[in-house]
Amino acid sequence: MKKEKIFFTLSLLGILLLLFLLNFQKPTEGAFVKKISISGDKITISLVNTSTKVTLTSSKKLDLGKDNYLEIYGKKEMYRNQTYIYPDKLICKNCK
Repeated sequence: MKKEKIFFTLSLLGILLLLFLLNFQKPTEGAFVKKISISGDKITISLVNTSTKVTLTSSKKLDLGKDNYLEIYGKKEMYRNQTYIYPDKLICKNCK
């Protein structure tokens, strides 16, 4: 009985620690939107002053426009001398 309580308590502490650390994650990239291209369920967002492109595969409608500032959290990859970010989370700082 005592071992189960110890494992349960340690599991809860581990989960709380992970949640705490996620709140201090820094954005992968932060920039203004230059252009948004939509083809099928793939959305590509080009950013101002950088060659980085953000690729989303979603059927959801985004309320983004030119000159919106995005904070992007996700995985950055290089492909054919182009930087792509596959985001886990997008935060628009100056959206309506």
